[in-house]
Amino acid sequence: DIGGYPSLDFEDPEGQRLRLVSDGGKGDSHPWDQSPVPIEHQIRGLGPIVISVPDLTNTETVLTRVMNMRKARDYASPDGQGQVHVFEMGEGGPAAELHVAVQPGLAPARQGAGAVHHVAFRAPD
Repeated sequence: DIGGYPSLDFEDPEGQRLRLVSDGGKGDSHPWDQSPVPIEHQIRGLGPIVISVPDLTNTETVLTRVMNMRKARDYASPDGQGQVHVFEMGEGGPAAELHVAVQPGLAPARQGAGAVHHVAFRAPD
């Protein structure tokens, strides 16, 4: 259980860290009717996204004042290194959340295999 959701962490062959999260059926999904996997066991979507920052102050300002997200809750980081702050948009739920891990001692990210270099957000205007 991570951030209030049953979860399973794993890595792909390039070292990209991934997590399967059960959303409990919350929010819209778009099942593929030709999948051999029954609808109730299909992946329902992507999210939540987890990012790491050394300090929350500026990130929280952008998320709440510019992107109109709201702070929903906090939880202890699964690695025991600080807090994760959850921001949500719309109706919330895993597909509408951004989890921000505050990790002051983390080395800066570098491009390469197993790295995500951007996240896109959708806005109505």
